[in-house]
Amino acid sequence: MSIIQSVKRLLNHKENFIENKNDALNIICSHLSRYSRSTDRNLAVLELWIVSTLDDEHVEWADGTFIKELKSRLQQELITGIKSIELHHISPDDICGLITGENMILPIIKGRLYYRTHGISEQGSTSIHGFAPAWLVCIGGVENVNQKIFELEPNTRYVWNIGRSENLSVVEKNDIVILDDCKGISRLHAAIILDEGKYYLKCKPRGCRAKNNQNKVFTKINRANGIEEELVTLSHKALPYLKEGDVINLSNLVYFRITFNNPHTNSVPFAHQGVD
Repeated sequence: MSIIQSVKRLLNHKENFIENKNDALNIICSHLSRYSRSTDRNLAVLELWIVSTLDDEHVEWADGTFIKELKSRLQQELITGIKSIELHHISPDDICGLITGENMILPIIKGRLYYRTHGISEQGSTSIHGFAPAWLVCIGGVENVNQKIFELEPNTRYVWNIGRSENLSVVEKNDIVILDDCKGISRLHAAIILDEGKYYLKCKPRGCRAKNNQNKVFTKINRANGIEEELVTLSHKALPYLKEGDVINLSNLVYFRITFNNPHTNSVPFAHQGVD
């Protein structure tokens, strides 16, 4: 059996799942407890690799908020040598390349969670993300959203949820929050997915596939070239990836335009233009 097959087999075992954020915090801190009170400079940077597929909902807790909470927990456990944390989402195929290389990648849970530490001065040659950020600019229904401009920062995550409620459960929340009384938006409506450096719009189960009385799908993408595409399946690759200027029509009230140029500058007024 190849290494890749072994990792995929481990990934499919239920006991290898990390069910929620608290479990992940406990598992990582317990594994790193050997470094308590250490002043070794080679502990300054902690890199974590979460092995998963894009449809694996068991790792949606792994985001920027998780990093902040992990830093706090490490301080509480007196693992103070770690100053910076880098979190990578990675496929079974890609993690095998790191394991078989000379990168000192070590397992916390085989097939699921790996780590390494290094000094501040060392460049992260094994960093998986080096992808360009993107921004969603609200160009319709600004009064209905929590942020007019939302940055998709790819260095710590690969899923951004969109929906009516901020906190859906203990382990799941929406990043882009739409007001509760906004018609046509589900509590967990859709998500932006980062896959191999490209951004896609994905339906969430029982989310944006919901239809009104006229059987009309609310959520669609208005492409910059004028083509309109409805989002009707759960696969994030059902439609081509998002390109500069594409407009995400979440409902008949809320529109976001995607741009890969920082909209906080004055050089890209196109991103702020309303729906034609």
